[in-house]
Amino acid sequence: MSITSQRGKRGGTIAEFGTAFVVLVVFFFIPLVNLSFIAVRYFIAQGLIQEYVHRLAQVEKRSDAYSMLSSDTWWKDFCDRCGVTVSSHVLKLQVCGANSGEKITVNGGAPVSTQWLPGGSKGPCVYTMDLFVDVNVPPIYSGGPSVPGITSPLPLQIAAHSNWENLSRNPVTTEYFINE
Repeated sequence: MSITSQRGKRGGTIAEFGTAFVVLVVFFFIPLVNLSFIAVRYFIAQGLIQEYVHRLAQVEKRSDAYSMLSSDTWWKDFCDRCGVTVSSHVLKLQVCGANSGEKITVNGGAPVSTQWLPGGSKGPCVYTMDLFVDVNVPPIYSGGPSVPGITSPLPLQIAAHSNWENLSRNPVTTEYFINE
């Protein structure tokens, strides 16, 4: 047996392994890491938005919640630093009658009708602040053909809810804080 025939039998698989390893890394591991970062960024944004809507539900007046949403941008900045871009957001108040099962949605600063207020004819009611945020979650690596979630940002809508906590009346105006 010659030296060259022994070398050919043993070393042929090493060259094949190198090529297969490059294909495995480029076509499997990099896209897998790319997709996993989308999930990490999504969960960071979801947790941040859930915490923020809870803060909005704890303010004294509902008008304060809307003004806080429009003026306070720390949550958008934090999302940007995590790689998630916020494109739009909508804050609504949802009122559910506990006994009747009926529900209404109050947009913007519109007042809640007296029948849906605490002590009203539709009561008792549960008041929930709903925040809907449209976000774009990009992968780590981008380029090539535009495939959402793989090579371009994935557009998603994140919804977060928190119960309104201040059901008392303003002692000065005798109006419920939820309507101010």
